[in-house]
Formats: sequence, C-alpha cells, structure tokens
Amino acid sequence: MKKAFLPLLFFFGAPVLAGLGPAVTGAPDVINAWCGKPLNKCTVTFKGGRMKVDGNEGILPSQIRLTSANKTFRWTWWPPASRNPNGFRWDYEVTYEEDGKQMTAVFMFVNEEGVMALDRALQRFVPTLRPIGPSIRIEKEDK
Repeated sequence: MKKAFLPLLFFFGAPVLAGLGPAVTGAPDVINAWCGKPLNKCTVTFKGGRMKVDGNEGILPSQIRLTSANKTFRWTWWPPASRNPNGFRWDYEVTYEEDGKQMTAVFMFVNEEGVMALDRALQRFVPTLRPIGPSIRIEKEDK
C-alpha cells in the first residue's frame, strides 16, 4: 500500500506547510479589561480593521498616536472584587485622534497576561507605532 502511494505523492506533489505552522497562535478574539476606572468591565476586540470596545464603532489604526503601559502597586481591601494576589495593576493608555481632538482611553488589568495580550494585539494592529523611551535615539535633522 505504501509503495502505491509514493508515485501518487510525486505526481500530485507533497503537501506544503506554509507560514510558521504550529508556532502561529493568532491574537485573542476578546481581551477582557477594566475601562476608564477599576471594576468597569469591558471587552476589547480587533475586528474589521478596527479596535472596538464593547462592540462600539471603534477606531482605525491610523487614528492611534501613542500607547503606554504603567505598572503600579494598588493593594486594596475594598471593594473585594478589586483585590488581586500580587497587588499590582497595569494601566494601558491608548492615545488616539478623533474629530481633530486627541483622546486617551485607559485599559486596566490586574494580571500581566491581559496587558501583554493587549500590547501584542496593538503591535499587530498598528505596526507603524514607533517605540519611544529613554533608550530610543532620535536623530536631529540639520537645516
């Protein structure tokens, strides 16, 4: 049986594994966060070429100007739902332009997986965002 299959394999060609195969995980469909303030649950999605929060119209990649993430220690005992085992909260800010005005949206997470999922999704969504920080050298133009 195996010998009969070999000529067919050469005739039709071997199956081709394109891309990166099993290493491709894709972006999560939904990222759960707190929006604007603690305990204000929301879902962030990237569909139809737009970043959407709770199914609203959303924004295009060209509208995003800057992203930043800050990790702060926020240990609280009340309200109980805001407690987290490590005491840290990550605030992820997305600055974008809408109707000629700059707006900032804040997404909060109590786990590193959530903030990293949003960061990776935004890097795929807006590949032209340039890194900004003290280790980034900016060249000065001579006039």
